[in-house]
Amino acid sequence: MTHQHIAFAKAVQPMAAAEGTCGQQQSTLAMRAEVLDTPLPHTTLRPLREALNRKRAIWQRQQQWALAVVARPRPVFASPLRWSIIVAFLIGVMMAARAAFAADGGPAAGARWVSAYFVGWDAHTYPPSLIDFAQISHVLAFAVLPNMDGSLDTSLYLDDSQGPQVAKDLVRRAHLQARKALVSVGGAGLHDRFAAAASAPVRPRFVSALLALVAQWGYDGLDLDWEPIEEADYDDFLALVREIRQAQPSIIITVALGSKRGGRALEPSYRRFCNVLAPLVDQVNVMTYGMAGPWQGWLSWHSSPLRGDGPSQPISVAQNAADLELAGVPRSKIGVGVGFYGQGWGPLVTGPRQNLAGNANEVWMVFRDISRKYMPWATASYDRQADAAYLSVWPPRDGISFISYENEASIAAKIRFIRDTGLGGAFVWDLSSGHIPEAARPDALLQAVGALLDRGSRPSGSVSTP
Repeated sequence: MTHQHIAFAKAVQPMAAAEGTCGQQQSTLAMRAEVLDTPLPHTTLRPLREALNRKRAIWQRQQQWALAVVARPRPVFASPLRWSIIVAFLIGVMMAARAAFAADGGPAAGARWVSAYFVGWDAHTYPPSLIDFAQISHVLAFAVLPNMDGSLDTSLYLDDSQGPQVAKDLVRRAHLQARKALVSVGGAGLHDRFAAAASAPVRPRFVSALLALVAQWGYDGLDLDWEPIEEADYDDFLALVREIRQAQPSIIITVALGSKRGGRALEPSYRRFCNVLAPLVDQVNVMTYGMAGPWQGWLSWHSSPLRGDGPSQPISVAQNAADLELAGVPRSKIGVGVGFYGQGWGPLVTGPRQNLAGNANEVWMVFRDISRKYMPWATASYDRQADAAYLSVWPPRDGISFISYENEASIAAKIRFIRDTGLGGAFVWDLSSGHIPEAARPDALLQAVGALLDRGSRPSGSVSTP
């Protein structure tokens, strides 16, 4: 019997007992009457016989009364009290089933995730102690790097001593707040190292190293960030995920996939890849940020537009989520990215859908720097067609005249989109980039994303609190 069945049985038992009361009385009375109908020996004293006969008459009248009550027809919901009992019972059953499902390793009904990357290179200025865990469900320690021989670089972009120390502090604090902690493996620019480690001859050592690290650090799972995943990598990536899942069935596995341009058919190989991948993982997070570029035929566009894609800007969050679903990923497993950074262009373009000719600068900048260095001198605007925020900087500052970024309004639009379309959640790149210590609300962006969470539920999986 599973945890769900046990919880349901406990919820149903009181009601079943209440419904059976009259039947039990009827059965008991009938049994007593049957005993009394047995002839008494002639040697029995007369007073005893008379007393028992009186008792029998009383019990028989009680039996007739009970049978009349049971047989009397009455509307099911005639009594307000009975209606209240039934409503309370149904609510109790639903709450018990929901709690049981969450405890059994799956998210509670309607619960969504907010996964957030904690980057090691900012640990000195943004240590784990600054994380507002109330706003997230999963924290991802970025990053452990794969070596080509299947071993791991665990320095977390610090060093061999500080990296593991920070990682263990991070998971300890996450578990104290009943949050999940995952080891993120990979990152941009590591394609060849990841491909070598996941190849058939090396993969067993790679899988063993990953699972040993999760156990050693006390983490709940792995985030696989193989960038980019090329068509030739699909089979090895799937084999890697499958072997991790087979070795540790209860481990949490999330993957980060690159965004795709719209306006073109999905490749059959990509459909097959997603169809096989989806049942093996818990989250399929698509990196829907940093999506604009100076490509041929493109106009200036936003870093993370929710919608509004067209022939000259063929990419958006909504289009990427729809493509993933079309490729076979259930909506409940799709997460969309929220970047705490932006893209800057200049020196001529001042907004979206403008000609990019003559604009030599494309700069990626974290939200903290956008807030400090550009907002005081810029005009803030909101593109309602795209549900995206941007700054017009004129005259240009440091050669930058147009900055696309996330603000609370654009994040709120993404949260509504996730809820309205039934997606699984959101994920943040990265926590430190959105933290502004001197601000009245240092983590305003994170709080905006955290509005997605069901505050009454825990993240999926079991938590062991140190």
